[in-house]
Amino acid sequence: MKTKDTLTKCRPLPRFLIVLVSIFFWLVLWEISSRLIGIEFIFPGAIRTFKTFFSLVIKPHFITTVLLSIFRIIIGLVLGILFGAFAAIICIAIPALNTFISIGMTVVRSTPVASIVMIMWIIIGSANLPVMIALLMVSPIIWQNLIDGYKNIDKSLYEVTEVFGFSRKKRFRLLILPTVKHYFIPAALTSVGLAWKSGVAAEIIAYTKNSIGQSIYDAKTFFEGDVMFAWTLAVILISVLFENAVKAISRRVVKL
Repeated sequence: MKTKDTLTKCRPLPRFLIVLVSIFFWLVLWEISSRLIGIEFIFPGAIRTFKTFFSLVIKPHFITTVLLSIFRIIIGLVLGILFGAFAAIICIAIPALNTFISIGMTVVRSTPVASIVMIMWIIIGSANLPVMIALLMVSPIIWQNLIDGYKNIDKSLYEVTEVFGFSRKKRFRLLILPTVKHYFIPAALTSVGLAWKSGVAAEIIAYTKNSIGQSIYDAKTFFEGDVMFAWTLAVILISVLFENAVKAISRRVVKL
């Protein structure tokens, strides 16, 4: 029979410790790979990248650049969510338009991001390009998930609400919203990361002024590998923060 001390020793490691060990492993692998390659201006190691990153963080230019990129992409994300939701409502309210809208959404979703960036760059210029790209990447995801959520509403419960004469507002609050929000939240989580990555990609390709993308492009042009990796690290960290913030908000929404 196992004693209490034995059971204590058999407990699994805390999750945060596993995460720390995993991160440490990949950082060590990164540093070793850089030293084996031996071309730091192209592939710098983790130590040099983090030193450059912390030297960038304390500069006012870094904060301004990051905030401007975040501002543009958040606008695109919000507009994409609103546009996708509006398109879904139109498809549900007017089924005849479903095919028309679905073709447009399928084309946008299937077209490579780089192609969309180049096309929209010609049409609207570089300043507003990250906003438009984020909007176009997000709206098909939101649209599809809301349509799927509506289609999966329990038909028998819907008939019950009609039998008991529920108003549209009451039916939406008690039946439609609880079902659809479980489809909307995963779409929102996916959209945050996609909007951020595609928005920064648009900044790089279009060389958007005062942006993270411009800083990455300049670092690449002048073979400043450590600077390019440091800005890329900033992109990754901001993406993780965004996604965790949305997860925290989504947990609250699910409980409502």
